[in-house]
Amino acid sequence: MRGGRVAGATAAVGLVMVVLVALVSGARAVLSADSLNATRALAVPTWLDEVTRRGAIAYPAHSALGTVLEAAGLSPAATAMQWFKASHARSDAELELAARGIVAALARDGHDGRALRTLCTVKDLANPDQASVIGRIDPRCDRWPSKVALEAVAAPTCAKAGSAVSIAVWVTSATDYAGLVDVEIYDGGGRRIAQWVFADQQLIADRRQPYTVEWQIPSSLPTGQYEVRLGVFSDGWTASHGWKNAAATITVAS
Repeated sequence: MRGGRVAGATAAVGLVMVVLVALVSGARAVLSADSLNATRALAVPTWLDEVTRRGAIAYPAHSALGTVLEAAGLSPAATAMQWFKASHARSDAELELAARGIVAALARDGHDGRALRTLCTVKDLANPDQASVIGRIDPRCDRWPSKVALEAVAAPTCAKAGSAVSIAVWVTSATDYAGLVDVEIYDGGGRRIAQWVFADQQLIADRRQPYTVEWQIPSSLPTGQYEVRLGVFSDGWTASHGWKNAAATITVAS
């Protein structure tokens, strides 16, 4: 049985690699230095995009795309992001390869430091493996302070399952910006419980822009502490412009 799973995963990775090479070979003009989400820019088929997210082949699929993008000399930011996503690794050796892939992309970074800025922005979204890879690289994120301030207040801060909690959010951008605002709730195990997305937002420089959501706590939700996380992204989720963990906490009581 185990051999069958390995063979299946190997075949899937081989198929992913063949399709990705074909797509990149024919899309050099499409995947420019401004492209961050490589699968979106390359119009990767939905079924293939789903395959690359499966745990068993997430590392080989994303590392394959990172390798192809690096070899083609395309978007350092998109290349670095593929290696960042490849950090769902199964061994220390794979984590080291992911770190080397990011380092190589950073070495090609342009004068605007887009790859470094992108990496520094998304590092707070990292899972433990991705955080380990970022730690090996130790990027100079002090060069890129966040341009978005995020705040949240929950009322009440303690509520019973089945009741409602109002969450007030404020977003202050240092520059005019068009994109989306993301509000999420996570449990203590890091699992997303709820999400609200405000699309097509026009943020005005230095204006504290308010948002409000209401969380109807599921009656079956376990007691414990839950965390509000906030983010600001480009339309299409192609780039993160700010993220804040533990912007507010909510205790679900019995």
